[in-house]
Amino acid sequence: MGRIASNYYINVGTMSYFMENLKPHTSEEMFMYHLAHADEFKQLDARKEEFEELKLLMIDIRYMTVDKTCFNESYTKVLVLFEVYLRQINLRTFSLIADLAYIVQNSARLLRAMFEIAMNKNYANLAKIALRWC
Repeated sequence: MGRIASNYYINVGTMSYFMENLKPHTSEEMFMYHLAHADEFKQLDARKEEFEELKLLMIDIRYMTVDKTCFNESYTKVLVLFEVYLRQINLRTFSLIADLAYIVQNSARLLRAMFEIAMNKNYANLAKIALRWC
């Protein structure tokens, strides 16, 4: 697993989290939840100028299940912005636009690593989910 971490430049904390939590029958929703909990996204807490726009985005969220009371947590912000990217919603706050670009760039790398983890562990269902998101 060290080789996967070094190939995709993944933080040690993220790699150990993936190794502990990725199971053979992980649902797609839990898969995305695990992606959002990567250490690479820990610094993405919501800023004061983002609160109102994040609240509006969370009202209209369709695909990801998030706790609407804790919108200032980094993993919630990642899930919301990931859906914003998939639905091609325009953002007004510049810091959210920059965070969205950061999430998209890092998610591609993390998803490929999660796919390799699933392949190495022979988790066919998890590999299928990861490949769908890659």
